[in-house]
Amino acid sequence: MTANQRPRAIVVGSTFGAVYAEALAAPRSPVELVGLLSRGSTASTQLADRLGVSRYTNIDGLPPVDVAFVVVRSGVVGGEGTQICEQLLAGGIHVMQEQPVHADEILSLLRVAKASSTVYAVNDFYSRIAPIRQFICAAKALDKIARIRYVHARSSIHVSYPLFTILSAIVGPLTPARIMVPQRAEGGETTASSFVAGRILLGDVTVDLLIQNELCAHDPDNHARLMHTITVGSDAGELVLAHTHGSTHWYPRPRVEAVAVQIAEPVGIDFEPTAAEVRNKLWPNAVRLAAADFVESIDRGRTLISQRFVRATRLWSDFTSSIGPATLIDPQPSVEVSASELVGK
Repeated sequence: MTANQRPRAIVVGSTFGAVYAEALAAPRSPVELVGLLSRGSTASTQLADRLGVSRYTNIDGLPPVDVAFVVVRSGVVGGEGTQICEQLLAGGIHVMQEQPVHADEILSLLRVAKASSTVYAVNDFYSRIAPIRQFICAAKALDKIARIRYVHARSSIHVSYPLFTILSAIVGPLTPARIMVPQRAEGGETTASSFVAGRILLGDVTVDLLIQNELCAHDPDNHARLMHTITVGSDAGELVLAHTHGSTHWYPRPRVEAVAVQIAEPVGIDFEPTAAEVRNKLWPNAVRLAAADFVESIDRGRTLISQRFVRATRLWSDFTSSIGPATLIDPQPSVEVSASELVGK
């Protein structure tokens, strides 16, 4: 690979991997997508044909490639992604793995990467989406002006892993950490609520979390009630991200005498995308940004994974263990409601 040549890359997986493949096949991609590795489903064949790349069904049959993006469930969620990463790294291929990945798996794969002179990284995905990046940037700016004292956040269990990596970018110290969750009823059963509350004390910063702890066994990627909603509080006021893909707003601390002050102000770009814009613009841009960061780290010979990132993943696993296993649910048909239907008559 010459200095001006893009790395040759493959994507492993064709479900969420389709987002990666489509993004990396685009002309402005930082890598040259040359193939798709999957089990050989009809959908993966159609995806490869549409993108004009080859499809492979086993690692041994891969052509010479520099980089692999592994978008297959890791061991912590019952998949083979970690074993695939290990094989690819040992074979001399740099690997970026899609979250969630347990801290112990990360450390193990970092050792494999070191032994094989390759680079390994984990993509938490959501911290590279433009609305989240804007929120993180605003929170860091706020912390310099008026120190962050508390965080309130909600998410589904599906996206709780990146919630913790997002929090690690906002909150100062991640240690010492103290996790507090409500006591479970006898027999380990929780209440009938869809949500479980918990609190983490990170130094002198209080982080209150409300997690939808439900999964559909045969469709685990769906049936979330929400993604991320985060409020960061300081003595000056609160910074609020209403949705993973939404806008950031600043709410100054209420003062009776401050009648001329706006109650709320938008911060930065106004994000109110459609679902199609999220899927076809925000997500592909986030994938390309992650890929560009990874390629740069390969050129430097340094991993993107910091001790802070590993600590954040340990906090995630410790907290989710504390709230207990997800309640298994049967899929229910959702009711589609438009904003116009909610206007009082």
